[in-house]
Amino acid sequence: MYEGVVQELIDELGRLPGVGPKSAQRIAFYLLQTDDDQAEKLAQVLKEVKERVRFCEVCGNVTEEPQCNICRDARRSRTSICVVEESKDVQAIERTREFRGLYHVLGGAISPIEGIGPDQLRIKELMSRLSDPQIQEVIIATDPNLEGEATATYNAAADAANLAAVGVQAAQAAVAAADTVAMIGMPEGRIPLAEATIYLALAPKSNTAYNAINAALQDVRNGVVGQVPNALKSSNFAKAQSQGAGVGYEYPHDSSRAVVPQRYLDDKVLGRKYYLPKDVGQERELGERWAKLREIIRSFKTK
Repeated sequence: MYEGVVQELIDELGRLPGVGPKSAQRIAFYLLQTDDDQAEKLAQVLKEVKERVRFCEVCGNVTEEPQCNICRDARRSRTSICVVEESKDVQAIERTREFRGLYHVLGGAISPIEGIGPDQLRIKELMSRLSDPQIQEVIIATDPNLEGEATATYNAAADAANLAAVGVQAAQAAVAAADTVAMIGMPEGRIPLAEATIYLALAPKSNTAYNAINAALQDVRNGVVGQVPNALKSSNFAKAQSQGAGVGYEYPHDSSRAVVPQRYLDDKVLGRKYYLPKDVGQERELGERWAKLREIIRSFKTK
């Protein structure tokens, strides 16, 4: 043990990630041996970093502006998001010069041992971004370790839940709780189990997806299916064009709206409505979105 402020410096340096007692001691004595200008410059930089650097309001990357330079870059693709744990991961991927989409920095990884759960990460912000219809691809690039895999699994389930109706998020919470118990065991696992149970009991629920798939399957059993429209048929054979296969097909992703007026169903089922969303929770939003998509798709009749 050293006296006074020297020991305080060693203790504070030892709090840094990856710095043990011996490393903290070496750094402390290095700083003591440097000239005053270098020490003052280091102190000034640390002060400026705390005052000026913030997290991007969109992706969570470090920046000195409200939005980072990647989110501000109009040349970046708005259809892909790469999910990473830390800002350093963004820089690592950028050095490859292969990815031209956007990023989402979670701010860490799920680690029950360290008390870090989904609520401590920027997962809610990610779900909000994924509601943008422009997003076509999500790349989960968490670290290849236990915490990274747990985070990737949770995000994958959450991404799926974000695209589904009310009630699927409750199932996702149950799966995440079961995975957590398998990872940390009992009795600690009783806490996420209790949280999942409370969430399941209070979460809004709907049977619309269940009713929709059952109604569609019943039509199939009854032969109410019709024929596949010619434009949707495969054109990868010799006489395809002469048979009208693939003729007139419009690729939705070439459209700025990522959806085009086009016939996807035979007249036998064209007017059928299988999915009837309720006016509650997230399902209300999905219902409004589906109504807009349906209007665009079905407008082929008036073309």
